[in-house]
Amino acid sequence: MHFYRCHPSLQATRRGPVVGFNSVHLHQSDLDGACGAHCVSQALLVLGVLKRQELSEISDARGPAKSMWRVAKRKYFVGAGIGELQSMLLPFDEEIEARAYRKHGIVRTLDVLAESGVAILSISNQRFNHWVLAIGVSGFKTDSDSLPSKLLILDPGHNPVPLAPWNATLKVQAGSQNRRAYEIPTGKVFVDLGSVLTIKRSTKMDR
Repeated sequence: MHFYRCHPSLQATRRGPVVGFNSVHLHQSDLDGACGAHCVSQALLVLGVLKRQELSEISDARGPAKSMWRVAKRKYFVGAGIGELQSMLLPFDEEIEARAYRKHGIVRTLDVLAESGVAILSISNQRFNHWVLAIGVSGFKTDSDSLPSKLLILDPGHNPVPLAPWNATLKVQAGSQNRRAYEIPTGKVFVDLGSVLTIKRSTKMDR
């Protein structure tokens, strides 16, 4: 039996994924290098840490959102590494836990998704380097186990898909040359998986 499991806060609408009344998908332009910043913002929307209106008024934001934007805007057109993504999240460290991994990225991603978190993944091939957000998993359920086959991805580089919380998938198992199939609305490409940044709500908030 096939299963699809997304972050519990996400709902699918005709305009794409939402959390409550907040649209989650952010669309990268052809001119910017802000896929990382977009993924950070999408993650905070999914986790309920930010509201969409705060992002719409980000240049006038205050508090943690203002601090995040101060880092993000420096890298908006040139792209960000995992260190910069972590810096964007630092203002929210009372509300979230963010950890960077350079190995065992799929395992770490599956672990955080099982804990109602999300993960920002670095994918690349000869044509691009890109950040995307994993918000769920699909696979096959047997009588005794659930076997994940694909990560469900919210990619800022493509339009949202109506009535689905995701717009791309990344195969869990690597193929030849350790590459993974990445399916997007326009077709399939093969990518390398790099660094992974896992993000979930902080247990401090439960104390």
